[in-house]
Parts: sequence; C-alpha cells; structure tokens
Amino acid sequence: MRLTDTKAVAVAAVGLVAAAGGASAEGINCYGRNTLCRSGDTHNFARKSIGIPERRIYRNGEHIICDQILSIGTGVCVFLQHLPAPKNELGVTGKEIKRLLEALDSYGCDKCGSVPLGFPESNNWELSGELTINYVRYVKGCTNICS
Repeated sequence: MRLTDTKAVAVAAVGLVAAAGGASAEGINCYGRNTLCRSGDTHNFARKSIGIPERRIYRNGEHIICDQILSIGTGVCVFLQHLPAPKNELGVTGKEIKRLLEALDSYGCDKCGSVPLGFPESNNWELSGELTINYVRYVKGCTNICS
C-alpha cells in the first residue's frame, strides 16, 4: 500500500467515526502542545522507530523514543496512554508501535499527534488506548530509543 493510499484509509476511517455521531473520541489527530513540538518530529520518530525491537513490550506512560530539547531535561517523546487495564497488562509490541508511528506520519502530522491502537479498523482511543507524540517535562534520560 502506498503512503497516499494509507492516508486515504486514515481519512476515510475518521470520516466514518464522525458520521457515526455517537463517537466522542478524537481518533487519529495532530494535536498536542504544538508550540513545544518541532516541525518534522512525527517523521523523525517514525524513521527512528526502525531501531525498536519488534518483540519488546511497552505499557502506559513508558517513554519509547524521546528527543531532549532543553538542557533541563524537557523534550518530545513517543508513549502510550489510556490503555485499559487488561490491555496494559499485555502491553503493545514494538512491531505495533512502528506501524502506528507510520500511520501517524502518513496521516500528515508534522509535530505532535496521537493514533488509537487498532487504527484504522478502530479510530476510538477510548476503547483501546493510543500512541502519542507530545512534549514531556522530563525525558527520564532518554535521548533516542529508550531502554
């Protein structure tokens, strides 16, 4: 599937959720503290995700990839949030993290953003949680792929 095809699927999925009316979840989006995110962050994180071990398991709040932007330890990170308890116990594989970052990049986000787990089949983060790129106060010593 070409990147333009992936973006078309993403846009169609967003449209279906909006047409359903009852869905209040934001779905895939390019929101965040965009004044603190930098242009190209989404693409850079998608590119860096190549180095993520595919079998590695990630859970809520765990920093996956970070770029420190100030010497006081603030930066922009990739992390999971809102995973329901059963899903958080199982975690999310590095392989799925890579796929979701590529979907967010293909969607057209340039700085910050979020994508629901299970996208594009599900575009409701309230059901399964989401992968987010956003500003954090402390990168916890991570300046690339976090260990």
